[in-house]
Amino acid sequence: MESSENKVTVSAWVFDLDGTISDPLEGMLESVNRALVSVNCQPVTAAQMHAHIGPPLEATMAEFAGTDDSETVALLIERYRGHYKEKGYALNSLYPGITDLLQALARSNSTMGVCTAKTAPVARSILENFGIAHYFSFVSGGDIGVSKASQLEQLLEEKIIDRNALMIGDRKFDIEAANANSMKSCGVTWGYGDLDELQSGKPHMIVQTPAELESLLFSQLRDGLCGGAAA
Repeated sequence: MESSENKVTVSAWVFDLDGTISDPLEGMLESVNRALVSVNCQPVTAAQMHAHIGPPLEATMAEFAGTDDSETVALLIERYRGHYKEKGYALNSLYPGITDLLQALARSNSTMGVCTAKTAPVARSILENFGIAHYFSFVSGGDIGVSKASQLEQLLEEKIIDRNALMIGDRKFDIEAANANSMKSCGVTWGYGDLDELQSGKPHMIVQTPAELESLLFSQLRDGLCGGAAA
């Protein structure tokens, strides 16, 4: 674990979904390609999809289709989401160690939530499919034109979290969203952002495994720094 400070007060643990809790590659690839083929565009490979897990969906679709026409991009997103909501979400796979981490956090009465670019209903379907939805007290879902920074800002404004919440994610977008809201952040290396990308976002810390996040929890409990829900 890399850290710029010795101790971090964590009032809530805010998880990104794709690349942090679960691997969405198979379902996203299938859904993206169905959408592309439906408008006579070439399908993409898993390697091409890999770099686009995390960035805004509208940018991904525009690049894959080779167009900046807003109507075409909107149609692609609609068709992608239709297939993903019906079948694609169920192709996600849970990363090893995530359930153990969530169980440890739950035993400590820690507040946990999800902040994802996916719509909230789809995110909940994924969490429910893995049997882990009950661990999370809130799910913040995104939409076209809604940044993760604005999602965190709304959670702060509604006092669902405070600035001692820790944003946990695998891409620089997660880290930058936390920085924009003066929150701490933790980059994880088991997802789709590499170490260089994560470091460029200037996270408070970077962990290699979910077990390292458990170690942070244990240090919180030892030092009396682990908070409950934001008031």
